[in-house]
Amino acid sequence: MEHKFNPENKKRLFSEFRQKTLPAHKTLMDASLKKEMTFADVGSGNGYFTLPAADIVGDKGKVFALDISSEMLEDMNTRIKDKNKTNIEVIKTEENNLKIVKESVDLAFSCNVVHEAKDLDLFLKEIKRILKSKGRIAIIDWEKTDSDFGPPKEHRLDKSIIINVLKNIGFKYIKAKILNKDLYRITALKK
Repeated sequence: MEHKFNPENKKRLFSEFRQKTLPAHKTLMDASLKKEMTFADVGSGNGYFTLPAADIVGDKGKVFALDISSEMLEDMNTRIKDKNKTNIEVIKTEENNLKIVKESVDLAFSCNVVHEAKDLDLFLKEIKRILKSKGRIAIIDWEKTDSDFGPPKEHRLDKSIIINVLKNIGFKYIKAKILNKDLYRITALKK
C-alpha cells in the first residue's frame, strides 16, 4: 500500500532524533560517497542528505536533489541559498521520471522513499537508468515492524522484496545491513 510523506511534517526531517540515529554525513560516507562524484538524492525532500552530500563531493562533484514535492524543493532552495551551495541542481521530478540524463550518476541514494513507490519495479529501473556503468545504489528504508517512528507497518517493505527487484532488473553485489531497530540499508552495483 502506497504511503507518501506529508510535507507539513518537513521539520521532522532535521529533528535531533534523526540527526542522532541517522547522522547524514556518516550515513553518506558509509554508502561510499566520495569527493568528485556525481550524486543523486532521489526523494531529497528538503535537503537533509543533499547539503552534506554537496560538502562531501566538493566543488568538482555534482549533486542532484530530486523530489516530486514543490513545497519540499522550495524549502531546499532556501537552504541551498543560505549555505551558498553551487554544486547542487534541484529538479522537480515525477515518480518514474527523474529528469536527468541516463548514465550520469555515480551514486544514487534514496532514504525512506522506496516504500512510497506506486510501482517498485519501474521506480528502481528509473534509478538504474541514471546510474553510470558500475554506478551504485544505496537505499535506506523502514524495517517491516511496528515502531513509534515512520509509517505504519503495512506501508513498509520487507528488504527481501527490494533485493529481489534489484536482482531481477540486473543489479549485482546486493548487500543488506541493519542500521538500527527501525532502518536497513541495501546497496548494489549496476552491471
